[in-house]
Amino acid sequence: MKLPVSPPTASSILGTLLDYSAEEQWLAVRTSRDALARPLPLRDTRSRPFTVAMPAPVLEFLHRIDRDASGNVGGGFVGTEPITNTATRDTYLFKCSS
Repeated sequence: MKLPVSPPTASSILGTLLDYSAEEQWLAVRTSRDALARPLPLRDTRSRPFTVAMPAPVLEFLHRIDRDASGNVGGGFVGTEPITNTATRDTYLFKCSS
């Protein structure tokens, strides 16, 4: 791979993004987030639902956590002490689904 002689300019990286105002850029971000938004079972003081946007990279990361942490309760995520240690077992609260 051939390396460039000089670093690229901001305009070559951002392209036409610099042609838009901060308000227009924020509108584009907000619109794309709204397309991914999922309502939560919570309401604000005006009875509007809270929402959360979960883009694909976040879902992939959460999947890796689920996959890699499976069967490893206390394996670095909660602490270095095992939960079966009688001296430390009451330090953490675990909810087991049945």
